[in-house]
This record gives sequence, C-alpha cells and structure tokens, in this order.
Amino acid sequence: MARVHEDGLARCGWLNNDQHYIDYHDNEWGTPLSGDNAMFERLSLEGFQAGLSWLTILKRREGFRKAFHDFDLQRVATMSPKDVDRLLKFEGIIRHRGKIESTIKNANLALELDSGLEKFVLVLLQSKIAVALLSAQNQLP
Repeated sequence: MARVHEDGLARCGWLNNDQHYIDYHDNEWGTPLSGDNAMFERLSLEGFQAGLSWLTILKRREGFRKAFHDFDLQRVATMSPKDVDRLLKFEGIIRHRGKIESTIKNANLALELDSGLEKFVLVLLQSKIAVALLSAQNQLP
C-alpha cells in the first residue's frame, strides 16, 4: 500500500524516510538493468545483503563500488588474496571474507559465459516467468 511522504509524493509502503532508500526507490527500483557490469553489481550487492537489510547495502554502495572497481568484471576477476586482505580492513563495505571471495570468483565465472552475464540472467528470468505462467494455467478450472 502506498503512502504519501513529506515531499508530497506517494511511494510504496515498505519505504522509510532514509534518503538512500528514497533515491533507490525513485530512480532504480523496478527499472531493468542493462550491461554485464550493472548486472554484476546488482548480483554482488544482493549477495552481500544476505542476512542484512537492503538499506545497509545502499548506505555502503559507494564503498562497494570503490572496493570492486565499479564492478568492472575484468578488474574484479584479477583481484588477488592480497586484495581480499585489504578489503577485510576497508570500512566502506561489509567485511566478510566469504562474500568478498565469492564476488571475485563470480567475476571470473561471469567472464566464462559465452553470451555474457546480462543475457544469461535474462534467459533465466524468462524461463522462470514461463514456468510460472504454465503452472498458473494448470491451476485454472
């Protein structure tokens, strides 16, 4: 359910008054991503979010961008164990070794995809939507 905020705009009911959240809601939420690096950023941030609120991630997003070279797949894929140790000391991100290492590993795996990360994710989403539609049709009287 929508609610009217202090600026007079109606927004989703789940949104609080934090400016990070408002900016995300108004400019990004529900907007399709394009490009491998943009898709990699979103997937990586979703991984870091596990167990935390999305607002926690939004507040650190610029730190993540700095730490992971604006989520440039080529650059992240070349990060070393020394980089991991450095990032574990960087207060601008969630300092979790497993999540940092998986981001680097995922960059390498994404680069191995023949069609690129964006197309890979879109194909998965399309197949999930198709399965949902078929399932819904099977439940019709």
